[in-house]
Amino acid sequence: GYEYRSDRERLAVLDETIDVVRRMWTEEQVTFEGAHLHFDGAYCDPKPVQQLPPVLVGGGGERVNLRIAAEKADLTNWQVGIEAFRHKSEVLAGHCEAVGRPFGEITRTHGPDCRLFDTERETVAWCESDGGGNLWGRQPTADYLADNLVGTVDQVIEKTQAYLDAGCRGLILWLRDFPSDETLQRFMGEVVPKLSLS
Repeated sequence: GYEYRSDRERLAVLDETIDVVRRMWTEEQVTFEGAHLHFDGAYCDPKPVQQLPPVLVGGGGERVNLRIAAEKADLTNWQVGIEAFRHKSEVLAGHCEAVGRPFGEITRTHGPDCRLFDTERETVAWCESDGGGNLWGRQPTADYLADNLVGTVDQVIEKTQAYLDAGCRGLILWLRDFPSDETLQRFMGEVVPKLSLS
């Protein structure tokens, strides 16, 4: 298997990888000598159809990860509650200011679990069931529900709108009833029409 490096090393590799991959998208061959990566004549063929595909930097480590995002990302993605989303947005804005980049150039996205129920009782029962929302037992049910777009339609509308109001401009939904498309259909039909971008 692969060596599992420290967070610091993996983030340093990520930083260099973004530079190398972007060059490979536009140059015929890339030679690169970094602290962690070394390439001689690396290439990407065929080139991407989109001239420069957007780079999404996920993760919310506030000292290094968000600095890399401020310098190099087109998008970020965090799977956090609304207060943490607001806080990470502020930290990212500070890093953008420090590196001289407009904060508005980075699209912030959220990657929550999503599941719609008709009642709060059904929601809680699913969350507390084997294989339900709290799949790995990481959070108390109330915390899980606060951090994810799980609940009744009205609850999910309210939570989704809070993220939009905090500057979220994209959702990468973990549809927890997959392979069924019921949640997706209900989200698109019952939640999205009630949302507004301010």
